[in-house]
Amino acid sequence: MTFGTRRRVALGIAVAALTLVSSALASSGTTALDVTASGQASGDATDACLAYATCSWTYSGTAAGAPFGAPMRISAFIDGGFQYDSIEACFPNARGTFRYFDSRSGRFLLEQTVAGQYCVTRPFGSHFLHTFTGTYTVTDASRPLSAAGTGTVTLTDDLAGHTFDATTQGTVAVRGPGVR
Repeated sequence: MTFGTRRRVALGIAVAALTLVSSALASSGTTALDVTASGQASGDATDACLAYATCSWTYSGTAAGAPFGAPMRISAFIDGGFQYDSIEACFPNARGTFRYFDSRSGRFLLEQTVAGQYCVTRPFGSHFLHTFTGTYTVTDASRPLSAAGTGTVTLTDDLAGHTFDATTQGTVAVRGPGVR
């Protein structure tokens, strides 16, 4: 087998896999998105960021679930914004981005923009435990597929242990070769 033949075979396998995913979604064009994620969390766990209401947190780890067949790598960011409700101990206008990548190839798969409320769940005086609840909108997907979708996101983190868990549920509509 020559080098050119190997490339054509690899490209043929990739196109076949893409066609298989597209064909599976062709009947309805929409499928459930039900993903769980966990991994490492980082961000300011003290009262310092609350003084200026400029808190932000980052997350990295693994994710799995429908409609993706294999585990993915996740990279996420949530910014509290400039408003902090000290009575509720929440950032009511938190926003961020969740990005999913193929764990084996590193290839970008999907991006979600999230918006919601990010709350300190105590212990009081140290902001180690947080909960984010909100919605997502699919804002980008890997090429040549394009996607759109909406749903809910729930994330809890423990900055003392540098961990997080998240669930994303909703729908994703995929368009690509053979999908209408």
